[in-house]
Amino acid sequence: MRNRGLVDEIVVGRDPLFGQLDPNRRDPHQRPFSVARALNDAAKRAHGEHFLLFGADHVPDARAIEWAAHQLRGYAFARIYDRVAYATEAATRLILHGTVLPLEAADWHVHPAPCPGVLGVRRTAFEAAGGLDERYEGWGYEDTAFLDTLARTHTNGVRGTMGPSGYVLRELWHDPGARDLAGRNAELYRKGSQ
Repeated sequence: MRNRGLVDEIVVGRDPLFGQLDPNRRDPHQRPFSVARALNDAAKRAHGEHFLLFGADHVPDARAIEWAAHQLRGYAFARIYDRVAYATEAATRLILHGTVLPLEAADWHVHPAPCPGVLGVRRTAFEAAGGLDERYEGWGYEDTAFLDTLARTHTNGVRGTMGPSGYVLRELWHDPGARDLAGRNAELYRKGSQ
């Protein structure tokens, strides 16, 4: 992607509170990883005016990135995908070990999905929305809440428009146990969207 001039830099966010003791609890409890805190960290350290938000388990498509970069010329943000293809655990292991390239893995399973957290967003829009809500821990719903906030604060966002047909987000397999806070996050989202 860098060779095509689509990406100026890649910033990997980290959750600065991950593993630290939570001072708001009586019992010793380490904070879980937070996608929201990691993406906010990446945004703070990024130099550009346009961000493309992807998770560590996503395989970006250069054509979809090109589409999103074009959309950000006229819009505050752009949701890129409306379908996701999940790799099996076996395919993910082959990809991570360098045995096959991601798009050559034969067992991707495509499903319709809103993919609210895979976005192109201008820095000004990200900052006006206040970044992602760091009350969301683990993963799940932090992206939906952020997209809702973007839509409320920007009337010129491409909320209902996806990338042209054929752009499918590819997501690597990961342990479903990593989403153990999704029930808490779902409740937080329901309360926040009322």
